[in-house]
Amino acid sequence: YPLKSMPENFSPEKLAKLDLCFCSSLTKLTSNSHSPNFSDLNLQDYMNLREFLLISDNMKVLKLQWTKVKALSSSFEHHRKLKWLHLKGSHFERLPSLINNLIQQQHLHAISCRELQTIPELPLFLETLYADSCTSLQTLLEFPPSLKTLNIKKCRSLQTLPEIILFLETLDVEYCTSLKTLLDLPPFLKTLNTGECKSLQSLTELPLFLKTLSTTSCISLKTLANLPPLLETLDTEGYTSLWTLSELPLLLKTLNIWMRITSDSTRASPFPWKSIYLTLHITSDSTRASLVP
Repeated sequence: YPLKSMPENFSPEKLAKLDLCFCSSLTKLTSNSHSPNFSDLNLQDYMNLREFLLISDNMKVLKLQWTKVKALSSSFEHHRKLKWLHLKGSHFERLPSLINNLIQQQHLHAISCRELQTIPELPLFLETLYADSCTSLQTLLEFPPSLKTLNIKKCRSLQTLPEIILFLETLDVEYCTSLKTLLDLPPFLKTLNTGECKSLQSLTELPLFLKTLSTTSCISLKTLANLPPLLETLDTEGYTSLWTLSELPLLLKTLNIWMRITSDSTRASPFPWKSIYLTLHITSDSTRASLVP
């Protein structure tokens, strides 16, 4: 439907939910009236939406995905009950500092915001932050203490991280190709993915409770602390191995190894090796013993 803006008499005072997904012709959605009952707004795939202004004290879910909105108005801080904010694919260069006033917000999804350069101080009770594929992102400020999941993979301009908070459980920095170091990993971290971090040179002491670790294609990684005893899954590369098989943790169940092997059929080719992906499921001590050279 070729609707470019809402009618002048549009009055959302009694609305609780508004879904205008895929209204590709809409360029403006504003209302000067207060909407006390409004709790769920879906503006997903508003390819041409440039201006947005709705005020609701009861807003809990806001989806501004794949729009051309570049800034949020100062009235945005009135959404104090907001829990989910989805900005995937939007054109924000920076998020407003007032976002930290959203004291009930728990989830922020800013995936593929390719113009986003910095993320300001975040809401105090935020639990998940997804900012993967923000290729211009250079700066992250202090993380909130409640954060449990941090996904910033494919942020290729990001070189450093601020101090990571105590209760973080999942950290995904895959394809952060400019990231050189990770310091002071949180003690309760369970999943760490540093795959394809080609500039990463070292990992400090790995957390005791870590269960899943990926270091595939970390070609600059020179040193790594001892593998934690509770580790269950390890992704690594056979030709850049940092451990011997005899050093594997006793609880390890799955070992995924990229290996480069040379065979008679490939020696005469311009590339005398080929890559294979080997998955080993370790189910018993006898299996472990058979892996040790």
